[in-house]
Amino acid sequence: MQHLNNLVKAVLYKMGLSDIKVLEASISTQTLNRFHIIIDVPVSQLIPFYKRYIERHSISDHAGMEKSPLGRYLLNADSLHAGPVSLRSFRFAVSVNPGNVRIVHPRPELLHAGYNREILEYVFYRSSNAHQDIILGLVEHGSEFISFIHDQIQSKLASYYPLVVSLVNKSEASSKPEMIHSIRDENYGFDVSIMADAIPLAVAEKLLCDEWCIESVSCADQYLNYLHRYLSGRVMKRCLYAVYKSNSGGSTSFRSMLGRLSTSPLVMTEYKINHEKSIARYEKTVLSQLEKMSHSVVDNELVLLTN
Repeated sequence: MQHLNNLVKAVLYKMGLSDIKVLEASISTQTLNRFHIIIDVPVSQLIPFYKRYIERHSISDHAGMEKSPLGRYLLNADSLHAGPVSLRSFRFAVSVNPGNVRIVHPRPELLHAGYNREILEYVFYRSSNAHQDIILGLVEHGSEFISFIHDQIQSKLASYYPLVVSLVNKSEASSKPEMIHSIRDENYGFDVSIMADAIPLAVAEKLLCDEWCIESVSCADQYLNYLHRYLSGRVMKRCLYAVYKSNSGGSTSFRSMLGRLSTSPLVMTEYKINHEKSIARYEKTVLSQLEKMSHSVVDNELVLLTN
């Protein structure tokens, strides 16, 4: 779901991670709607977090960042590579469970196992002694710092968890026809359902993603606001139609559009669909169509009697 990628980019852009690469952003219905992301973060963008980290943990930094083993790594990671394999980014895997405040534990090992460890080892054994010393600065002194970054990202994503679930639920619900209103007419013997057509997931994805590029805090704010507008029904339009079923024991069933003509569609922005004026309009249109059908039946009977 590309719109979840965009959401992650917008959320993390607002916390200072402006150039991340989202490799995965998914929500699993098989594990209590767990929201899981995998991102690559440029190491250079972790420098402001290093300053917050030493302040929060009251770590002495009299020698300055340039002399600190971890600080030296953060400042020089862009130059550490072995051919195309570079250490300029660090991969984070973060998960959040339902409830917004309930965070998944235990914290994953991001430094001494898995992808990051494999990349570090590959570059380490192909580097000069000076570069190996810089890499060891992260390996030997970076565990708590990496955990600090992970927790910061996790906490921020947890605050947006309800939005993630709402987006997924709405997209899935809109992908099926939805009953808006029901009318039971005793005079003409029909039960009528006012329906909104299905919006395919591919279409919803385009509505939520196309023409959006998260390249500033302002863009991030605008995109998050756009997602809320989508949820409030102010972005997507639905085509409405009526389904008629006989309630007098017959098998008659048919579908009709709700536009000016029974064959023309009625397209309406979602937030207007359930307004009282809209409901009154549906009922008026249905009554008019039933009257026309009744007259048509009477006219046909008169033709038969005169023949």
